[in-house]
Amino acid sequence: MNLDAKALMQSERLAAVLAEIETQGRITVTDAASRFGVSAETVRRDLKLLASDRRVQLVRGGAILARSSTSPALQGEALPSVEFRVRSNEAEKDAIGRHAAELVADGQVVLLDGGTTTLSVARHLKPRRNLTVVTNNLLVAQEIGRRPGWRVHVIGGELSPLSMSLVGLSAVQGLQNVAVDIAFLGAAGVSATGGFTSPDPFESELKRGMMAIARRVVVVADHTKLTTSGFAAFATPEKVDVFVTSKGAREEMLQPFRRAGVEIIVARSEARHDD
Repeated sequence: MNLDAKALMQSERLAAVLAEIETQGRITVTDAASRFGVSAETVRRDLKLLASDRRVQLVRGGAILARSSTSPALQGEALPSVEFRVRSNEAEKDAIGRHAAELVADGQVVLLDGGTTTLSVARHLKPRRNLTVVTNNLLVAQEIGRRPGWRVHVIGGELSPLSMSLVGLSAVQGLQNVAVDIAFLGAAGVSATGGFTSPDPFESELKRGMMAIARRVVVVADHTKLTTSGFAAFATPEKVDVFVTSKGAREEMLQPFRRAGVEIIVARSEARHDD
């Protein structure tokens, strides 16, 4: 196995380990080693890396979430930081963003929620003209705010510092009297039984509000999300028009979504590194 393959496996494993801790509140070294087919020492290195990002706290025999709170803004701190998530599966998220952006036509009203994958979509919208963009994420607004001829509407709310998204009741209310042609939503977990999920019930409520004002709903999530689960569901497969994911997605995991009428786009990277 070449080094690139090993690095990709570690990136996928880190995302899955973190998702498990977010969902269950903790993970043990023994369980993680058995689940991912690696040594206990490898798991300990993974947990140390996640702990260095201050997303988890090391405890005897495993790790737990670093922090918890009932506040919508602080619940976002249970998520990995934007910087960490940008580094995770970066090439795949870029490919997803490029393919998803091709669904947008000049002059449309586009909604982008918070997340590193939707941020990638925003970056690939650059060739489009005269777009109106609605978002609750300050990084998305910064990315596209200076595009000539574009209009940007930022939904207000309580700032979640690690994701730089605006959440809460004010954000939901900010969707009133707004209609969009196409909405791009990220997901922490994707499954045929659990649907599309988020780690935060407040964020899920906001996503449902976003779906309600969109003529077309597109979920963007890399293939590792097909093996993880978020806390709160925001959509069943039947409520989603298009699911854009990455090349590691197995066909047997995508078939239930196809049967539910979801258009599946598997994003391929432009650059290939075949050894």
